[in-house]
Amino acid sequence: MEDFSAEQISGHLQVKHGAKSDWRLQYCLLDATCLYIFKTTPEDKALKIGISKGFSLEVVDIPDHVACFKFTTPPDHAFYFSAEDVAERDSWVAALQKALGGWFFVFPRPLSFPNFFLYLF
Repeated sequence: MEDFSAEQISGHLQVKHGAKSDWRLQYCLLDATCLYIFKTTPEDKALKIGISKGFSLEVVDIPDHVACFKFTTPPDHAFYFSAEDVAERDSWVAALQKALGGWFFVFPRPLSFPNFFLYLF
């Protein structure tokens, strides 16, 4: 099992891998360098996403889900996450910002144009 001593945040989130997949309740864990998405518990095998520049993060509105964000990895694979409430979503977004070390900015809604985000290279 991985050493998660540098864990920043963890918990169950609804996760959707891409726009066409179904929502699944999965255990997620973020440490200083990776986002892990487990099937149900940390004992399961995880999808491990190394955090680096070129990633983007966006707070999104999704019907029937209260507090969502979208995490996009190069070359354009999107992961959608839905938290229990806005406070939990904001905690995840802040932790992801910290893990990326300021490589991008997240703009909360509302904005004058939909789904706007900026990331730096």
